[in-house]
Order: sequence, then C-alpha cells, then structure tokens
Amino acid sequence: MPIRLAIHVGPHKTGSTSVQRALAKEREALAGLGVWYPPSLPGAAWPEQHADAWLLLRDKRLAEFDAYLASCREEAAKRGCDTLLLSSENFQVPRTRPALKRIMADWRRQTGGETRLIFVRRELVDLACSRALSHLAGETGFYFLHRYDLRRWASHFAIEQIRHERWFRRQRARFVALADGPRESLAARILAAATDRSFPGIVTGDDNVTAGRLASAPAILSYGLRVMHHYATGEGVNVPAAFAATLPVLGTPHLNEEAFAALTERFNAGVKREVKEGIDDFLRAGPLARQWRVWFEKTDIAGHLRR
Repeated sequence: MPIRLAIHVGPHKTGSTSVQRALAKEREALAGLGVWYPPSLPGAAWPEQHADAWLLLRDKRLAEFDAYLASCREEAAKRGCDTLLLSSENFQVPRTRPALKRIMADWRRQTGGETRLIFVRRELVDLACSRALSHLAGETGFYFLHRYDLRRWASHFAIEQIRHERWFRRQRARFVALADGPRESLAARILAAATDRSFPGIVTGDDNVTAGRLASAPAILSYGLRVMHHYATGEGVNVPAAFAATLPVLGTPHLNEEAFAALTERFNAGVKREVKEGIDDFLRAGPLARQWRVWFEKTDIAGHLRR
C-alpha cells in the first residue's frame, strides 16, 4: 500500500511548537498507530520538528532533502506505517513553495501515495497580536518593516496572511481551526487531518500554544539586554548565552514592580487595539480595493514610496 506524505506547515503562532513536542514525545506510539513522525536531521538545531529539512528546501539543496525524505519513507515502510508526517511552520514560507510543490508531485508520481498539506487557521487579530508581540519581545529577531507603526504593520500582515491562505487553498490543503477544539487536542486534530483517523490519546501540552497570550515584561526587557549583550560580545540575540547573560540583571530589577506591571498591561492593550484597527483598515475596504492593496504591497511600490 502506498505511503501518504502529510506536511503540517504551521503557520507561526498557531501552537506548532507544542504540537511538534507532542508528536516527538509520542513517536513510537504513533508508529504503532500507522503514523511515522521521523526524527529531524542529525545535529538539527530543532530536533522536535523538521525545520532543518525546510532549510534544505529553502537553500535549494534538493538532493539532500530527497535523500532525507527517502530515508524517512523507508523507515515508515519498515514499521508498517501508512502515513509519513513532517512538521515545520517554515514550510509555509513563500520562497520554499516551488520546491514544496515539486517534492509533493514527485512523491505522488514515484510512490503512488497521496500528499496532504495541513494548515492551522487562527483568528486574524489574535494571530497578528501574537506575531507582533513576538517581534517586540525579540523572539523572532526581526525588526518591524514599518518603523513600529503597528496599525500599518497589521494591515500589511493581513494582506500577507490572506495571500498565504489563498495559496494553500489552491493546493487543496486541509485547514484545522485553532478555535474549533480545546488546545490539548490540537496535535490529535492535525493527525486526524493527515490520516482521516482519530487519535484521542495524543495530548498537546499548553507550554507554547499561543492562544490569548500576550507579551510579558521580562521578555521585552530581555530583548533589550540581549541586544546589549550582542554588541558587547558579538553573539546573536537568540543564542543560549545571550539569555543566560540577562538572567542576573532581570533577577534584581531596581524599579517599581507595581508600576511596571501596570505599564505592561497598558502596553498589551495598546498593541491589541492598534493591531485590530490596522486589520479593520484592510478588511473595511471593498474587494477591489483589497486586491489593489495586495498588488501594491506585492510589487513593493509602497516600499519605494516610503523610502
């Protein structure tokens, strides 16, 4: 029987890390239920997910990716599994999509097996808030393109997110709504979308499911301190040594903790308000205006005008 290839593509801020941890923890149990969730590449920076496999696609190291995928398929066949499942939120990145389409077409042609893409959909304002706050807290290491104009950034984010969803709909991806079930069932619902079977025993932890969670003051302070550490040592802002260097400073803050907590609460409320207004700006426009704005941003005319 041909093996099905299923790829969970995230996107970011939809509980992907928690799902990947649950799948990795239950790897052997899942193999007994017909799903092989393979380990990542040897020496991978993210051993619980397949981001290193995504990097091979991004960098067009297709022969290496094909070899990795073939080894995963062989292991799935040896274990009697009918589904091979990969997961990395970076599989949804636009620059990877041509390679992703190619490997899925090759899989269908060479193995006769079905392919599926699985996309977790989160309510747009919540998704944008979570993404914006990860930028502000330095989790992603990116700076805003719009100079911290959250309202403009949110409108741009809505354009990009809708474009992502449209592309995956054209590929006939299976959509799983984050809000359609309890958070602890998310991995099981992704497995169901991959296989058409139920997995009630697979539980997603709540350590990194991002629904409803906003920024924390220590995370934002940590980013500033990690930037200082970077300029002092040359090390990256997201390496373990940078986090370790911030701990002694964060552990003894000389500030009014009550006032700081109140400021953080107002900050979170302000971020959510600005993000919602930016998304409303985009959604309030008619269909033709929205299409024009998508084209306007895609061609980078907006960027040239701002410069």
